[in-house]
Amino acid sequence: MRRSVRRPAANQRPTPRRLDALIRQLATARAPAGLEDEVRALLAESLPPSLPRSGTPLGSLHVHLGPAGPDRLFLAAAMDEPGLIIASIDDQGRARLKPLGTVEPSSLIGHRIRFTGGAPGVIVRADESDARAPVSLRDLAVDFGWADREDGAVSPAEIGLIESPLDEVGACLCGRSAAARGILAILVLAAGRPNPSSGPATIAFLANSAVDDRGLGPSAAAVAPDRAILCRPAPASPGSGPHLGDGPILGLTSSADSASRDLAAWVRTHARRAGIPLQERLLAADDIGLSTIQAQSDGVAAVAIELPAAGLHTP
Repeated sequence: MRRSVRRPAANQRPTPRRLDALIRQLATARAPAGLEDEVRALLAESLPPSLPRSGTPLGSLHVHLGPAGPDRLFLAAAMDEPGLIIASIDDQGRARLKPLGTVEPSSLIGHRIRFTGGAPGVIVRADESDARAPVSLRDLAVDFGWADREDGAVSPAEIGLIESPLDEVGACLCGRSAAARGILAILVLAAGRPNPSSGPATIAFLANSAVDDRGLGPSAAAVAPDRAILCRPAPASPGSGPHLGDGPILGLTSSADSASRDLAAWVRTHARRAGIPLQERLLAADDIGLSTIQAQSDGVAAVAIELPAAGLHTP
């Protein structure tokens, strides 16, 4: 995740240090879909204790800002992260995998992975004889170093996450889910500095959203917003864009209604006033996240704010 190099105002200079520390805390926490307790606890500790909170049965955390009233703004970001789930154990004691969210199989080979029961392993090609062939997830296995399946201490349905340390590479902070956790950290700091003139708002830290935005619908239904901004990472491109370091991306679907276009104009105005550069891109008409929000109640104006990230679906 590219870190900002814009110099903060004098009265805001402690914020970048706190943001950096919070990103590092969140990025080292583990939160596969449905098991977000570690990240949720960090968020709860970091948020101002005076803010009203609620949630959903799936485990999403809602923080409410400003006075009660109409024109409620809904900001949503996922707490969980993509992972891998054990589908079966072969005769050699190796785990065969299925995805839990979006992963890029070719980038997984050779990486260490740790499962919910604590067992570590290494992802390898199940068949080493054709190392140049294209890779799909069914071609991979997790080698635990066991002689056969009887030695194993894992079982089907256990969830694993790649062991990926958080590192600084130039001006970038690199690690598993660093961009997504950066978004969470930004929203935490925003919750601590509400603007009374902006009206009522709810920040939703979503559980179970790494797989088809499953946790988004129940949160949006519980809040019943009038306007919504979906906050998420997006892949940066070395070509025509979007680019790392050129600011967040404003995303609008090709079928956006007039209310969503008005919301996009509102975002542009506030970004310009704050001196934040914006990139823009057109999203598919059937974008899962925005479609889920827009279908709530009588219809909700919705746009996406995306953080450009390199290697988004890789360790």
